Amino acid sequence: MPTISWIINWHWSLNNNEIILKMLYYITLTIELPWGIFITIFLNSLFLWYLQFNKKNSLKLIILICTIILIGQGIKSFIKIYIKEPRPFTVLFKKNNNFNNKSFYFLYIKNNNLFIKNIFTNKKLIPNWLYKYWKYENNSSFPSGHTLFAVTWALLGSGLLWSNHHYKTVISLMLWALIIMESRLILGMHWPKDLLVSILISWFLVIIMYWLAHIWFKLLILLK
Repeated sequence: MPTISWIINWHWSLNNNEIILKMLYYITLTIELPWGIFITIFLNSLFLWYLQFNKKNSLKLIILICTIILIGQGIKSFIKIYIKEPRPFTVLFKKNNNFNNKSFYFLYIKNNNLFIKNIFTNKKLIPNWLYKYWKYENNSSFPSGHTLFAVTWALLGSGLLWSNHHYKTVISLMLWALIIMESRLILGMHWPKDLLVSILISWFLVIIMYWLAHIWFKLLILLK
């Protein structure tokens, strides 16, 4: 999906139905605190229930999964420090106020509450809840931490559960990750390349996890 969006040169705009925007907003919140913690606990428990490992291997699997998730978020935060990519919604500021995207973005980070309020409150260009969300998400765009989190879980589910015939769960995880990515685009939070790079990072981390699992407690043998 992000690859196709990138190839066709898709551009974000705030022309979507507010009901759709609100639905995508609630879905994207499943990644954020505190819901992201609940999702992690739930999916770890679900995987262990499906796989029926003993206590020792269950603990190892939880440690590996949580470590990979945390490393992914750490990589995301590290990259964001050095690559100050403006989020797509800043295009609105440029179009309506003749700002340069990047120069505005640094002002936005420095004093985002006052700046957005002065520009948007009276013009009513965006729903109030989205306005508040943009104020909250004041870091840079590249890469997407939401995509990293969701895609990592989807890939873990595919590798751990598909061979055990838990097809519905794997497909559900993939659809959830896809909708998360779509929500990040539609809400003006990320560019397609942000999602694509996050997918590649997730894939790389999951490959490492399977390699470590194979060495640590021969998970691949247990799954056969």
